[in-house]
Amino acid sequence: MEYRHLPVVLPEISEADIRAFAGAMAAATGPVHAHCRSGLRSVTLWALGQVTTERLTPEQAQQAVSGAGYDPKATMSWLPGHGA
Repeated sequence: MEYRHLPVVLPEISEADIRAFAGAMAAATGPVHAHCRSGLRSVTLWALGQVTTERLTPEQAQQAVSGAGYDPKATMSWLPGHGA
């Protein structure tokens, strides 16, 4: 098991944070368990990474976040101001 520490503050998520998270996921050689206190930052970084790399549409990401039991408002509010 490998551990990566990626400190993120939800209202201040940056493109660099999203890239760091995506890079950590891509570098994983097995299953990934992303975690934070509530799970919202982890799911937000994942969803934004999926949208910014065009693996998911914003609507699909919103459904995935919502389907995981989280309010997608924080995730979706980041997109308009960042060209996604």
